[in-house]
Amino acid sequence: AAEALAVMREVLLVERAPLDRAVRRMRRAFRSGLGWMLWHATRTRSNRVLVDPLAIAVREYLERARDDLERELRETLIAGRLELLVSESIKVTGDDSGATAEFARGRRRRGDVEDLLGSTTLRGLLEAIQLDSGPQYLVVLGRPGAGKSVLLQDYALELARQDPPGRIPIFIRVREMIDEAAPGTDFLEFVIGRQRGLSSEPVGKDDPLVMSLRRAVEARRAVFLLDGIDEVPPGRRDALLRRARALGAESGCPIVMTSRPIGFVCPAGFRELWLQPLDGPRQRELVTKRHGDDATRILAVIESRRIARSSFGHLASNPLFLTLLSDLAR
Repeated sequence: AAEALAVMREVLLVERAPLDRAVRRMRRAFRSGLGWMLWHATRTRSNRVLVDPLAIAVREYLERARDDLERELRETLIAGRLELLVSESIKVTGDDSGATAEFARGRRRRGDVEDLLGSTTLRGLLEAIQLDSGPQYLVVLGRPGAGKSVLLQDYALELARQDPPGRIPIFIRVREMIDEAAPGTDFLEFVIGRQRGLSSEPVGKDDPLVMSLRRAVEARRAVFLLDGIDEVPPGRRDALLRRARALGAESGCPIVMTSRPIGFVCPAGFRELWLQPLDGPRQRELVTKRHGDDATRILAVIESRRIARSSFGHLASNPLFLTLLSDLAR
């Protein structure tokens, strides 16, 4: 109860958050504290748990993750407007000479890859390969503005909204972890620390939320989503990749990373995927969802510019650039 009241005081007086958000956070704190007390009160000599607060803690983590992801996605331009597709084949749309050369280098490096699933969502890909034996390591490559971060955030939010919970998303911006945490910091402890804010007390391995997530990892119910591996300095990137591989090998949980392709060499054992550019129908879908009835006129304006200037055409296949172009055309 004291912890819950402290949360209420901090949210209302320090953060000046709306009352409903303060009540939700106070309820979580009280529920977590009560569950932890019951856990200690009901342990048997054989160390078995009669009342398990770790399931309560998982729900608390998912509620916080859902709130954070919804807030962050609202601030992006393309969030929730279009399901982005990934594929093991490399495709180039339009006359982007830079992308053509970039993808050609990737094709030479990888050789001919048989694309068994074609273009699919990240969710569809993971569902298709989840029965494979051994851990799954995926890296999604895409150019700036292609939607790499949104791809992981959308998937994490979809998992966080499931009731009852299925896979538990562990979403980490790798650059934040490198900047804010000491080398070797545990992934789970960093995630919980970020959820609670930088001003909170250090998170340890005995924290209820950390223990609940660790149990989900041991049960192979988690998926690690590491965004922006290319933003890590090369000297620390190799160490981080080794930790990710060791985590996947130990837990059996999928590891999904994103990166820009330039200067990135896909580690051995990782399945390399590419974010697919938007074709005509998906460009229309994105503009329609953003601008409604005005979409036809906006697309006509974009198409007229595309014809007048050939180097302009490839921009419309990029979700971020298409969003900006449609706003300008409007």
